[in-house]
Amino acid sequence: MPIRKDGDPAVAFLCIGLREDRLAAAADRALWNGLLVLGLAAAAALAAAWLFGDLLVVRPVRRLEAVIGRVGEGDLSARAGPPYGADEVGRLARSFDGLAMHLEEARAGRRTAEEGLRESEALFRQMAETIEEVFWVSEPGPKPIRYVSPAFERIFGFHPDRLLTDPSLWTKSIHPSDRIRVTASIARHEEAGRYDETYRIVRPDTSVRWIRDRAFPVRDGSGKVARIYGIAEDVTRSKDLEAQFQQAQKMEAVGRLAAGVAHDFNNMLTVISGYTELALARAAEPVRGQLGEVLRAAGKSAALTKQLLAFSRKQVIDPESVDLNALI
Repeated sequence: MPIRKDGDPAVAFLCIGLREDRLAAAADRALWNGLLVLGLAAAAALAAAWLFGDLLVVRPVRRLEAVIGRVGEGDLSARAGPPYGADEVGRLARSFDGLAMHLEEARAGRRTAEEGLRESEALFRQMAETIEEVFWVSEPGPKPIRYVSPAFERIFGFHPDRLLTDPSLWTKSIHPSDRIRVTASIARHEEAGRYDETYRIVRPDTSVRWIRDRAFPVRDGSGKVARIYGIAEDVTRSKDLEAQFQQAQKMEAVGRLAAGVAHDFNNMLTVISGYTELALARAAEPVRGQLGEVLRAAGKSAALTKQLLAFSRKQVIDPESVDLNALI
């Protein structure tokens, strides 16, 4: 600064200042203090950002990730759970919980359906394995036989697995006298899928059985036969009873015929016996002895006629013991 005296021009100058090293030290302190404050503020901001990010983003994402892992392992009851945030993570967690709930309901419904299906299959298996008739299922294709019940072995004499691998085994089992008729009839009714045939089969032990085989079609939406269900039953006993009934009818007809013959024959024997007795009363020996034999033969014929009448009338015939030596 200039030094003056009574307004005269300056005669001297005075310079007052600070030392450079002190001035630099003060500036350094101010700079470091500012940097420290700025660093603390930045650290606080980072800490706050990390804290809020962990609470609002990282933890929800990790929780959602864990829930997704549990669902992926099959635990469909896992949920992210509320509270759901209004941000993207919250909306994603809400959507995922809804999806998991629908999946759980679908699996529960599927389990119910599977249990019902298993129960139906068990009931079907019990029915198929219990009934005495052969229950079979076929459908169009290279392997028409889809199922044969265990009764096939009891009636036809073959294990069901053999028929599944060789469908021609059924045709080969049909009696040769019935084979052409049965196969032709089934071929005619193949499109309808319905038939009712009675035929004989020859079992592996050469025994013959009568079979009644019935088929019932199942059609698809277009009306085409998609599957055929059938029942084959052993009607051998019924056929035997039918044959016995027919034989009984024949015997009844024979009985009626025998009754008519017996009546007519008895009338003729009456005439023969009467004339023989009249001739025997006037005849002499040896004609008398011969007429006696005729009369005895007429008596035996009358006894035979009595037996025929008893047979025709279904009377109880009372046999008696005789001495063959004395009779001869």
